[in-house]
Amino acid sequence: MEYFIISQDENVENMIRFAGLKSTNKTIEVTPEQADDIHDITVVFVEGSADSVYPDYIGKPVVFVADELKKVLELYDPGLVFKCAILSNPQHSMQKVYWLLLLPRVDCLSEHTEFYKTGAVKSIVIDHAKAAEHAIFRVQGLLEKHVIINLDVAESLLRRDLLGMRLEKVRSHCAAEPALSDAEAEQRG
Repeated sequence: MEYFIISQDENVENMIRFAGLKSTNKTIEVTPEQADDIHDITVVFVEGSADSVYPDYIGKPVVFVADELKKVLELYDPGLVFKCAILSNPQHSMQKVYWLLLLPRVDCLSEHTEFYKTGAVKSIVIDHAKAAEHAIFRVQGLLEKHVIINLDVAESLLRRDLLGMRLEKVRSHCAAEPALSDAEAEQRG
């Protein structure tokens, strides 16, 4: 199985901004274990113009997904936990329904994953035998809060006209197979 990091496309112009936040460079991880501590519906104030873009995937400060993206994710993992978030721009009388995505951490790092001396990941390698039961997840053992999706989810998302997300391929292998180098993985496509 192939895996991808899904992230927010930082090149989207005129995107909404979260009110009161000067910077959204950090990602706050919210897990399914925290679900009872979060209201079922939360209003989140945003700023922007009347024609500001509301992307389908927001990765910072937390992971918010638009309704259509939520429906796709639920098809592949019906056990995912979501909490409703209404993104509200009172200045322009705009409200959009989004979903806070509460993701589990999955112990699926391959022994071939490479790290920098700082503990940051240099090259992620997913052991697909350990991740096989999960379509969308975060990886246990990483400082980074990457959201990972499998190939089936990625293909389904790419067939839709969704805005504001990027996909980056992640290396994977089964513990019983030798890991491929980046060059070998590229040659195989």
